[in-house]
Amino acid sequence: MEHATIKNISAHEAKELIEKKTEITIIDVRTPIEFKMGTIENSINLDAYSPSIMNKLNELNKNNKYLIYCRTGARSSMIINAMKQMGFIKIYHIQNGILEWERNGFKTVKN
Repeated sequence: MEHATIKNISAHEAKELIEKKTEITIIDVRTPIEFKMGTIENSINLDAYSPSIMNKLNELNKNNKYLIYCRTGARSSMIINAMKQMGFIKIYHIQNGILEWERNGFKTVKN
């Protein structure tokens, strides 16, 4: 079994990863209301507080690369720990969440 690679990255590093067209799934783990207010383009919303979050994570391909974020990094850290336990092998974490993304003036989209 491959060892998990979990990397805490800055918003700048995340933007570079996205711009390189890296084959990566971007997951916003905030609530649907927060998600609608503005998110990183092409993100999918998996609410960390949803009772079905673990089932939804289980449906994902554990061998793919994932970029995970929330508002400040707290909820996403929780989800990343769960993903690690579930056997996901490549996870990038925007350490200070979408707040850091927006502080840098990076674009968000409304859903």
